[in-house]
Amino acid sequence: MPDTIIGAIAPAVTAFVLAKIGEISADQRRSKFLQQHQARIGFWQTWVQAQTLVCTAEQLESVKETARLQLDAIQLEMSAFAQALLRIDPPASRIRRWLLLYGVNRPMVWLPRIAFYLFLTYAGLLVAQVIIDSNLRSGLMFPVALSVLVLVLFLGLWSRTTAIRMENRT
Repeated sequence: MPDTIIGAIAPAVTAFVLAKIGEISADQRRSKFLQQHQARIGFWQTWVQAQTLVCTAEQLESVKETARLQLDAIQLEMSAFAQALLRIDPPASRIRRWLLLYGVNRPMVWLPRIAFYLFLTYAGLLVAQVIIDSNLRSGLMFPVALSVLVLVLFLGLWSRTTAIRMENRT
């Protein structure tokens, strides 16, 4: 019975943790930035085209100058964005930092992070199983369960360290 409860809760807890981690990654932020600027450029192009139908030649020059200034401003924003790629800095919260509950700068960092979350989940489930199951706390099984727990925690710490190193690599 307890195994069934733990088995039923584990996917929900994992999904919740991964949803909390689901901050926008750097690629998604770049994509959103580009989409916003494409929409602004499209607006100014459409606006100039609409004004050509209703404005006189003198008024049209003023309209084109306004659009030119706005497009130059967009170009400056985009070049500044390209030069300084947005980095996700670790949050101030120790718990979020230790559990890697923030977005990544590069998609490849998700591989060791997912391994870290899986090892952490497995260690939590193993601790719960040792607490619930009296057979694991008795005699020969306790050292085996403790050894497996230490191994899983070591692998989790190793994958966390790998994720941080990958994140900080330039």
